[in-house]
Formats: sequence, C-alpha cells, structure tokens
Amino acid sequence: MGNMKNCPKCGQELAPNALFCPNCGQKLTDESAEAMEKKTVQLENEGVGKRQDDRFQNNQLSVKTPNPIVEKFIIFIKKYRIPLVIAAVALIAIIGFFNYVNSRPVDISGNVKVTFDGYDSQGVANYNSDKIYSEISEKAYEKAGFKEKDAEGILNGDGTIIDKLQKVSGYASRLGKAASLIQNVQIKMNKTESLKNGDKVVLTIKDNNEDKDKFIKDSKKEFTVKGLKGIESFTAEDLLKDVKYSFSGYDGFGKLTVTDNPYSNETESIFTNQYNDSNYSNGDKVTLEIEPNLIASESHEGRVFEGDTFIETEVKNLKSINDIEKKEDILKQIDTYAKAQNKSNDYRTYQVERVESYLRVTDEYNYWGNSNDAEINCEIQSIYKITDTETTGDKKEAEVYYEIYGYSIVPVKGNAFQAKDLSGGSSYSWGQEKSVEDCVNTLKADHPDFEKI
Repeated sequence: MGNMKNCPKCGQELAPNALFCPNCGQKLTDESAEAMEKKTVQLENEGVGKRQDDRFQNNQLSVKTPNPIVEKFIIFIKKYRIPLVIAAVALIAIIGFFNYVNSRPVDISGNVKVTFDGYDSQGVANYNSDKIYSEISEKAYEKAGFKEKDAEGILNGDGTIIDKLQKVSGYASRLGKAASLIQNVQIKMNKTESLKNGDKVVLTIKDNNEDKDKFIKDSKKEFTVKGLKGIESFTAEDLLKDVKYSFSGYDGFGKLTVTDNPYSNETESIFTNQYNDSNYSNGDKVTLEIEPNLIASESHEGRVFEGDTFIETEVKNLKSINDIEKKEDILKQIDTYAKAQNKSNDYRTYQVERVESYLRVTDEYNYWGNSNDAEINCEIQSIYKITDTETTGDKKEAEVYYEIYGYSIVPVKGNAFQAKDLSGGSSYSWGQEKSVEDCVNTLKADHPDFEKI
C-alpha cells in the first residue's frame, strides 16, 4: 500500500510513477505527487485505525474507500431533487399518453384511394383494397400482441420471423385472435357499377369487434365520380331504322310481319309480339316491345341504349276478307252441293235458289287433305230458298222453306279462294228454317263474326 498513490482530483488509485490520471486525465506534477503521497499516508493511517475497530467487531480486515463518482451523484440528486421528480412524473405521463394513443382505434380512411374506370353511365369503382387490408392486418397483429416488426414479418411471409414466433408459447392463439379481428372489419361502397361522372360514392369502414377489441376507427368517406370516358347512345328508332315490318293479312285477322331483319344473326325476332295471333284490325293502336336480346346484343362497352324499349304504331292497310278473289268459284261450288242435296224425282221437284252468303275467317284446319300452308282458312255458308213441289195425280202442292249449305274450311292463297282444295261440304243446320232471318240468326248464334258477302 505504501507504493500506491491516488489522484488528487477524483481519488482514482494510481501507479507510483503515473504522470496522468487514467480516469479523469489530471496531470500529476511533483507537487501533486507530494500531495498524493501525504494523502496516501493519511488514508493508510486512517485505514489502520478502522481495521483495528473492525477486527474487534467482525474478526475481519476491511478497508472502505469513498467513491467520488457516487458522492458526486448523491450531491447531484440532493441538489436537483425537485426538478428530477417533476421530470420523472412527466416521463411517466408521456409514456402513459403514448400507450393510450397506441391503444385507440386507428383511422385508415386517409389511406383509401378510389379509382373510376369505364364509360360514363357504365363506370365501375374500385379502391386500393390490397394496401388497405394489408394495413388492417398489420394493426390486427399488433392488437393481438405481436410486435410491429413481427407483424410485418408475418404479413411478408418472412420464414425466419415466423419460425422464431412458432417456438413462442401462445403464437397460435394470437394468430387466431388477429384473424378474428381482421374478419370483423367491413369495408363497402354504396355503389360500384353503372356510374356516371358526377355521381357520389360513399365508402364505409366499420369495425364490428367488441369495444375492447376495436382497433380500426369507424369512418365514412365520399368520393365524386370523374374521368369516365364518353359513350355513344342509341334508341329504339336507331335500332329499327333498317328493319322493315308491317301488318299483313285481313282486317280483323291481321298479323305483324317482319320482312327484313338486319339482325338475323343476333336474334330471330325484333319484337316480343312478333309471332302472336292477335288478329289485328285496321285502326288498332299496338305497342311493339323490342326484344331484350336485341337491345343487349347492341349494347356493349361505350354504347348504351336510352329511351323507351317499345314503339307505338297504328294498324293499317289490312285487306277486307270480302276483297278475297274468286268468291264466285266457291259460291258456285256450294250451289252445286245444295242442288245435289235436293234432287227432283217423278213425284217431287225442288227449286234451289241462293239468297244470301256469309263469310268468316276460321282457325280450323281441314283434316281431310286441304293444304295447311294457306294464308288463312275461311268458312263460307249460303242460305238457300227451297221450293218443294209434290205432285199427286193432277194436284200439285208447293212448300217453301230455307236451308244453309256451305264449306267450313276454304283455303286462301295469294288473296284468292282455292276451290280445288274444297272437300266436305255440308248443311250448316239439321232443320229447315222458315225465313232468311232465322237462318242468319242460326249462323251468328254460333259465330257472330260472319260477314255478309
């Protein structure tokens, strides 16, 4: 101990020949060395006395040298005790505030970007869902107890981090917790299709987790649709400008006929009621609905249908059934049939006289061989005055009555009755009528649409 000395500034133990203190850098002069030597002797003397006291009490020899750094720290604490206490409280408050802020739901609406693509009135909306759900997932992992760096590693599929976490107790449960948190966050837009410039689209973010687990702030954000490209519109009139259609047939029995369909490769019919049997009459007001398939085939990206999907038109130029040609051929054939049914003999003579004839269109077909490719089939019936004279010796007695004869199916082709296709002529009634009026009533009782020829 007699060869050792201490630094006069910091008390650091020094080597006997030291010129500088290795602790504080103090230069050691000769005077300093002498002073240190005295100090060292003094410390040794004090130490001897203290050791003697300690031997009495503990049977041990120990030397306790005060640490200048500790003494300075104690002096500093005593001097700045109040400011340090205030600083400590402030630090605790700051830490608590940041913990509170970090535990609150996070507002991610500012990171949502909505884009609009397509054509005006046909636009679609999308948002940066990959980025948003990545952010939600990262926050969910942190909420479930993962550190920020570990959460990023899980999202990025970092095998090193995942392998490390799998070895930690509770990894699976925290992972399940995060998945549940993510699943309960809902993002939706009130409208994503058929958008036009100027429309308002609202995106809603809703955290449906329990209050204690909420980690995403509920929010709504409105976006204005813009940047959609212009479109070409077309109407029913545009569709029909190259279509030729008309009403054909006979008044009361007309049909819609399309004679030129430029869309034959896209649709078989132009109108939904193109093939119906409405039996149109001249003057009828008809609504023709355009086939939805035709509109759909002509509507495509950048082209949209506008306006009504129907047109209204008036039926005209239908022919009258009385304008059908070669009626006389049929009437003569009926005359022949009626006379054949009332042949004279030696005792009775029959005078057969056609009085009136009636015509109507029928939807019946002749199952006895008439052609079914007729434009229409008609029924023609004639009323005959029958004078029946019976001769007995020189006495003659005459009786007058009326009967109906005709054909129930008369084909019409090329606006002409086809006498060659007739078959199955018959009597319309089984009894003799007393007057022409009775015969007409019999006809119209069954078919009011009979027209007089």
